[in-house]
Amino acid sequence: MNEILLNGILNLFAIQAAMHPDTDLARSRQFLELYLRRHILLSQPEVYLGLYDAALSLQLDSDAEQLLERAGKVAGTLRSKLPRFEQFVFVMRFVELAHQTLEDQASSQVVRVVANRLDISDSVVGDTILLCRPETAPEFLTGDFLLVTPSAPTGQLQCHCLVRPDFNGSFRVLRLSDAGSYFLKAATDGHLTLDSVPVTADTFHLLSPGAIVRDSQGCAIFYSELSSAFQETNGTPDLVFKGEHVHFQYPGTESGLHDFSFCQLGGRLVGVIGGSGAGKSTLLSILN
Repeated sequence: MNEILLNGILNLFAIQAAMHPDTDLARSRQFLELYLRRHILLSQPEVYLGLYDAALSLQLDSDAEQLLERAGKVAGTLRSKLPRFEQFVFVMRFVELAHQTLEDQASSQVVRVVANRLDISDSVVGDTILLCRPETAPEFLTGDFLLVTPSAPTGQLQCHCLVRPDFNGSFRVLRLSDAGSYFLKAATDGHLTLDSVPVTADTFHLLSPGAIVRDSQGCAIFYSELSSAFQETNGTPDLVFKGEHVHFQYPGTESGLHDFSFCQLGGRLVGVIGGSGAGKSTLLSILN
């Protein structure tokens, strides 16, 4: 997270904290320190906590209307400085921090002002809240979610599902079409890695193109499989790549491909391996 994003979050969180009773201030600061250490991975967050304390001291004597007006100004400044994608990330991180600390009307007001100032829809905010909650029943997930699970869930669901019995773990993925991005939230700690980095369940993680999610046994789910699962209807992929009894022979030799059949579903990453002369280049030439 860059300095602009982090400073914006500190200022907005100070505004939100100032809208709560003094008895909640210590709790808010403790949560902020935990957030900086665990989510932003700052081993020494004292400098940023000092900035937060200074920002909070400037807000404490203000009424709710003044605080919300200032929140809008902070968001307006960020809008002119941040690329569109980072505006979405900023709102999502602020929602995560605000609603994990005190999910109440004051928190919702600040979030709503910030999102409106950045032209980010209520549906994105609502989906981010669902993503950040430790547990969300599948029936509450919207059509912008993908639920990845070893066994098929029951009931009528709006969300997409990817059932992988061979995968030891479950997680949900939020698709933000306006940002062109996907975000992952694990169900539990300790079972998954994302590009070889352990995935914690207390925060969401950006899925970069080409990302690989693995379980504790090394079983992999590729970014392409996750993104294509959003395009599937009734569990049937839009694309099936299939060949039956493919035969190719180089003139004057027995070399080539003989009675070769294959079938792959859209979204899978497939490797073609073999020794020298096995037919890898020949196969790819035919497929092209």
